[in-house]
Amino acid sequence: MSLQSLYTISEFNVKGNEFSAIITFDPSHEIFSGHFPEQPIVPGVCLIHIIKDIAIRIAEHEVVLSNGNNIKFLSVIDPRKHANVHIKGSFLFNESRSLSINANIFNDDVIFFKFKGLFNTETLKH
Repeated sequence: MSLQSLYTISEFNVKGNEFSAIITFDPSHEIFSGHFPEQPIVPGVCLIHIIKDIAIRIAEHEVVLSNGNNIKFLSVIDPRKHANVHIKGSFLFNESRSLSINANIFNDDVIFFKFKGLFNTETLKH
């Protein structure tokens, strides 16, 4: 099962150290048949994966989540009701080249998810 077909990131913009994007979920994705039948919600791990995808776009190469300082799941995302959500946040590369990201996933006045954490941006060894 591919998470890449679960959502798409569109209208990705970076200005200074801030970013924004629109996330579109596929309500017919197979993950929702098990999470949960008759009441699909986007799994929390998928929201973290979206943040990682944003970090990859910012760093322009693969990253690894090294510290989730503050991760809050505030409201469920039903992809049938909220197929499109927004993400806005800020980022900063620190001296060790780790990438700090602070972001919210929201729609209108509902904040679904808050994230504050660090990604290791060093070249990964296989």
